[in-house]
Amino acid sequence: MTAAVAVIGAGASGTLVAANLARLAAELDAPVLVHLVERSGTAGPGIAYSTTDNRHLMNTPVGKVSAYTADPDHLLRWTNDTQRSDFITRAEFGQYLHDTLHEAFAGSVVARLYEHHDDAVSVRDHDGGVEVTLAGGKVLRVAAAVLALGNSVTARTPAVFTRAGDRYLDAPWLTGVDAVRPGESVLLLGTGLSMVDIAATLSERPGVTVHALSRHGLLPTAHQTACSHGGHPELIAAVLAERDLTGLVRAFREAVSEAPDCWRALVDALRPHSFKIWEQLDHPDRDRFLTRFGRFWDVHRHRLPPVVATRLHDLIAAGRLTVTAGTPTACVPAADGLDVTIGRPHGVEHLTVDRIVNCAGFGRDVTAATDPLLRDLVARGVLVADPLRLGVHTDHIGRLIDRAGAVSPTLSTIGPLRRGTLFETTAIPEIRDQASAIAAHVLSTVATTCVSVTETAVPSSPGELVSLALRAARAPDPTRALTDLQRTIAAHRHTILRWLPGAGTDETLLYAGPDITILRVEIAPHTAFPPHDHQIPAFMSVLHGTEHNTYYRLSPTGLTTTAHTPTPAGGVIAMPPDTIHSVSNPTHPRSTALHIYPGDLFALSRTIWDLDTGTTHPYTDDNYFALARPFTL
Repeated sequence: MTAAVAVIGAGASGTLVAANLARLAAELDAPVLVHLVERSGTAGPGIAYSTTDNRHLMNTPVGKVSAYTADPDHLLRWTNDTQRSDFITRAEFGQYLHDTLHEAFAGSVVARLYEHHDDAVSVRDHDGGVEVTLAGGKVLRVAAAVLALGNSVTARTPAVFTRAGDRYLDAPWLTGVDAVRPGESVLLLGTGLSMVDIAATLSERPGVTVHALSRHGLLPTAHQTACSHGGHPELIAAVLAERDLTGLVRAFREAVSEAPDCWRALVDALRPHSFKIWEQLDHPDRDRFLTRFGRFWDVHRHRLPPVVATRLHDLIAAGRLTVTAGTPTACVPAADGLDVTIGRPHGVEHLTVDRIVNCAGFGRDVTAATDPLLRDLVARGVLVADPLRLGVHTDHIGRLIDRAGAVSPTLSTIGPLRRGTLFETTAIPEIRDQASAIAAHVLSTVATTCVSVTETAVPSSPGELVSLALRAARAPDPTRALTDLQRTIAAHRHTILRWLPGAGTDETLLYAGPDITILRVEIAPHTAFPPHDHQIPAFMSVLHGTEHNTYYRLSPTGLTTTAHTPTPAGGVIAMPPDTIHSVSNPTHPRSTALHIYPGDLFALSRTIWDLDTGTTHPYTDDNYFALARPFTL
């Protein structure tokens, strides 16, 4: 029997989920039928990559936006130039996504693709699975559904522009800017990446002048040559040691002051940690970050290709583009266009333009959505906005958390709707990782073909690792299956380290769900962490360096040491659920291990022991890292 999965939306997010499902199904010999629902009728480009203007470039170098985390050269091979380091056009990338999808399904004997040129208007639980109703009347009954809706919340027209009529153009990436005629003046609302693309398009029209307006008037910065100092891991470590916004900002400013020419590398080095940083901030700190620092982070984090930055500044120098910091306070029709009043820090200015184009981006508040599917899901409490209205509540995998706090076993989402949980979730590197994890979870949950975990089942991607681990955890003898899997991983550690995410990070969460938790754990040289428990079994494979475990017995007087066990690279450790241990790195190389737990480690109330004071503490990341000590035996 073949499992059926619906992926709703076929832009970058949905395309990558579908492609990962096909790839993983082939690797695991697990039959799957993917229903891909896309209103435009074309899978791949979506809104972001459907532009035909070749001045619109990707904002990340071509070598860093492969469709697959485990195959970083996939896009380079598609371009027929594996040495490229430039920025391809957004149109090219859209074609690449389209080709990648069909390549994944072409000739597959286990994965089939049905594309539906339609809108999904309803998604409901049905008989242990999901029923998806399309606008045309067709009903899809599937085992699971993934909402890959992209930026689907339309921003509301600001009240100040309600009298602008058809001179106000909303969402130019949907409607285009063909209404702008040669010789006209245009006000672009927003000074971010969308404004840069629209300004580039308008610059080709004779006599068009452009004014860009935003509250801060900040333009995106440009990419430059990579840092030659290895990314300054010691400075980043100091930043990551902070646990609140004040400390994080202070530490990052200190890092930039020590390496001012490498600020781009410092920003990029924080990228893999963004979820963990966001997760540890409380609601007031998150709100304060967005209000005080959000725009500054955006212009430094989401940067322009050098050629685009040069073109932008040439337009400014030629007087064809002006950039203003201010807020529009009024807009009234005038004889020769629209008269816009702009509040500035030191007064008011008036600007007369022919057109206004909103480049400020999509909305985020799902409770204000006009899309029928989103409105229905919100009304029924299936989608719940996070407190800051950035997205919706999900768990670590992307499964929806409903109004009652229940995690859906059949509905998940990817991309922008996860902003509230992840913060950084709109760039291709983040989306492809999510796609891999969601595909692994969905396929492992719904596939009917059993794959035995043996020494020949070597994971070749994060998604396959998750899928094999889930199957091992659900095996009749999970202890044996997970031990065998870790032995396989240890034996092939050199290959696996090439694609395993999280290099250089103390702890990288690869997957967390009710059946399994997977962590990549690295320990700095000569570092010891405090004793702690797990409450569920633990299976570790050491991939690099040496991991030293000290075991303890709990008595009425405290902890008593029972054993010391060093495990070099290639070794495997299996611990029963009542184990209390501490883990250390006694050697100079940074150690790396893969930890697998058959259950949700983060849902448990665990304990840390402080050997210096004899006290116990709840297990939290703060407590764990605060009690780290130099290694001694």
